Amino acid sequence: MPQIQKILDEGWEYVTPPGPNSYNFETHTDSAGGIKFKWLSVRSFIADFRRPARPLKEKEKNLIGTWQETEDPNKGFWKKLLNIVFAQKVAVNKETIDFHKDHTFTLKTSLGISKEGVFYEYPSGEIELLYKHYPDQNSTVTIENGKLYRNLYSNPDEYERMN
Repeated sequence: MPQIQKILDEGWEYVTPPGPNSYNFETHTDSAGGIKFKWLSVRSFIADFRRPARPLKEKEKNLIGTWQETEDPNKGFWKKLLNIVFAQKVAVNKETIDFHKDHTFTLKTSLGISKEGVFYEYPSGEIELLYKHYPDQNSTVTIENGKLYRNLYSNPDEYERMN
């Protein structure tokens, strides 16, 4: 409860009431001693927060729309080769990110998995993506030369604007 109160004191507000009425199920795959096994985790106490509506800043306005991962995200020769081969054989789904005017986004992976979250500009100028139910995948984004880059500090993913 002290952590929740701190979030509320920073200007966030509840989207859903906190408590055990919301569940989030996640499946995991691990391996031990060469044996793969699956396990399920359940989070039963969830509190969704959002920042009160505020106007978009200039950097945030530049994100609005749909962005699609580029054909060649510069992740190495084999990934490039596989992209070319599969793109010619089947219709390859590319990862897309839809940014909305209400500071929310939806990322749809190439496997069709949807992940939602919110984005906002930090006082330092960085734009942060905060994923709902996937906090380990939170990342920053930037736009340079008409391209959007995600995961700036590791191996950046490159996207191009669709609309």
